[in-house]
Order: sequence, then structure tokens, then C-alpha cells
Amino acid sequence: MSISDEFREFINRGNVVDMAVGIIVGSSFVKIVDSLVNVLFNPLLGFLVGGIRLRGFSWKIRDDLVIEYGEFLNSIIDFFIIAFSVFLFVKGFNALKNRYTQPQKSEKKRTCPFCASEISLRATKCPYCTSTLEIE
Repeated sequence: MSISDEFREFINRGNVVDMAVGIIVGSSFVKIVDSLVNVLFNPLLGFLVGGIRLRGFSWKIRDDLVIEYGEFLNSIIDFFIIAFSVFLFVKGFNALKNRYTQPQKSEKKRTCPFCASEISLRATKCPYCTSTLEIE
């Protein structure tokens, strides 16, 4: 098998295509969350803390050495907002998925006294031996 055949087989596998789709959707989701953070959460947070802009915080050691730690603090806050948003999204998605994939609650059963088959508690007639049963 040539290297080009192996590469073609590798690319055509489902997991590689799924990964590519995941990366594309993930990068689009990052844009949405960045917009959410920059347009909604950062102004709201700035309002709540009295209009303080973290990006302007810096520590001047010398004229040619300035440490801009405000940008770092802002990145930390952005990270936690993004992580919390992703957490809520995944939690909501899993709840929605579980709502439709959870098995139905199993009905309690009893044993037919005539044929020893397992039947519903609500049954008045055994579906296996057709004996009439008393409701318990």
C-alpha cells in the first residue's frame, strides 16, 4: 500500500472528519462566546465595579519596563466567563439529550401463581397461560 493510499484511508475515516467538523464548530463557538464576553459581560462587570477598566492597570518599573497586569487579569476573567458559559451549554445539552434517551421506568412485576411467568402488577389475566388473576 502506497503512502498516498494510506493517507487517503486516514482522511476518509469517520473520526478524522468528525474531528475537523468539531474544530470548525469550536472555532465558531469561540467567536460567539468572545462576543458575549466583550459585548455583554465586560461592560456589565465594569459597571458593577464602578467603571474600573482592568486593561489599563500596569506597573511601571522603569521607563522602558512596564508590566501590564491588567490585560492578564482581564484574560483570567474572560477565561472564567467562557468556561462557565461552556459548562452551562454542555450541561443544558446533556440534560436535553438525557431527556430523550433515558429508558422508561420499568414497571414493577409479579409472578403468575399458575405458570410462574413474570407479569405486570396491574394484569388481571396472565398473557402466557391466560389464567384469571386477582389484583393485589
